[in-house]
Amino acid sequence: MELEITDTIGVELGDSSYVLGAIEEVCHGLQGEILVLDRSAACIRTYDSTGVFLGAIGRRGSAPGELLNPIGLATLEDGRIVVIDPWRGGLFVWSADGAYQEQVAEMVSNTPALLEGTSDSGFIAGKVTPDVINEQIVVTTALLRYDLSGEPTRTYNQVSFELDPMNMGRTLEHTLFWGSFTADRDGNVYFAEMDPESYRITGMHEDGAEFLSVEHPVEPVEKTPEEMADERAYVLARLEGWNAQWGINDYDPQPMRNQVRDLPGVDRFGRLWALRGTREDPTFDVFDSQTGDKLFTAVIPGVGYQGLFWSFHVDQ
Repeated sequence: MELEITDTIGVELGDSSYVLGAIEEVCHGLQGEILVLDRSAACIRTYDSTGVFLGAIGRRGSAPGELLNPIGLATLEDGRIVVIDPWRGGLFVWSADGAYQEQVAEMVSNTPALLEGTSDSGFIAGKVTPDVINEQIVVTTALLRYDLSGEPTRTYNQVSFELDPMNMGRTLEHTLFWGSFTADRDGNVYFAEMDPESYRITGMHEDGAEFLSVEHPVEPVEKTPEEMADERAYVLARLEGWNAQWGINDYDPQPMRNQVRDLPGVDRFGRLWALRGTREDPTFDVFDSQTGDKLFTAVIPGVGYQGLFWSFHVDQ
């Protein structure tokens, strides 16, 4: 199946409502409106399904409902909008129509990231936690479920490794490029490890019980020198945007492409979309989210090399 790009939102110069800075997250609101978390503008820009600007949720500042450094966005089943902003002190909630409600949890350091709303009043997210064990720094990367108190209630995947200050590249491989995940509105969670040698997706019920394992044969593909250089530049830019204090001069990307690059989401027909990491033109393997049966492959043709750096979001 071929997918077609039908519209775009955003201009380099012109109406400020369409000039986007640092796009951190994109998702849909309850009525199908498009929500864009713009970290540099410290707000959520909202557009209708045709791309017409509707308004902004939040703005830069320290008053109730204002933001400074928003790094995570999700919509809950009832349409409420959740944002994490560590500079403002935590987890904030707006109603489905964009009215500010309250700060529901304090989160000022080591906050979760890459939020995905689930069926209940909560979300899943990734979190990286350092600890000292036997005088050695041990870093744990985990996929967790949170309620709106800001406390994790379930662990779905967890990997720990010893931090080597002389090899920050390995740290990045186990954090930025650890895995991808998504959830559906029934509370099911899907996880794929970023791995150049295997293509595997695991599905788990809300309680953590595994119910799905998808494996798909994909030929390994080596990265080009240009791709390696651009990936390194991308990582550096991300770390600078997060105000990371440690350098990555020793970072060398792994030479092979990950077989699953992302899990963009589950659509309204219960189909799980997986972005194949070995192709330049964005290529999606689409599976039945309950049985794991492969239904079809979808491609956006003609994108080429730049498609390796595109991000996608699929929801109901």
